[in-house]
Amino acid sequence: MKCPKCGSKRIKRSQSRGFKEQLQKLFNQKPYRCIDCGWRGILKTKSARTKRDVKKYILIKIIIIIIIIIAIYLIISHLDREEPTPDQQSAIIYTKTFIA
Repeated sequence: MKCPKCGSKRIKRSQSRGFKEQLQKLFNQKPYRCIDCGWRGILKTKSARTKRDVKKYILIKIIIIIIIIIAIYLIISHLDREEPTPDQQSAIIYTKTFIA
């Protein structure tokens, strides 16, 4: 691999910063830093994924799908909920005071 800025072959892996770079690592896009010029950026690697990487990738996809499904359910259930009319609201308040 070569540095895109200076062309040096002296680049090393850099630590991921933030959620975006963590996700990019799943797609073989990893952060690198040039030792000569200090450039830091994302480069696509051609390394094959290990079994652990594939399992991690699948697990993250499943978690994202579950979160999306829960979010859609909460949005739909909130939109379907009918607000009580003023008469119903006063009956609810009256019932609560009567029971208490």
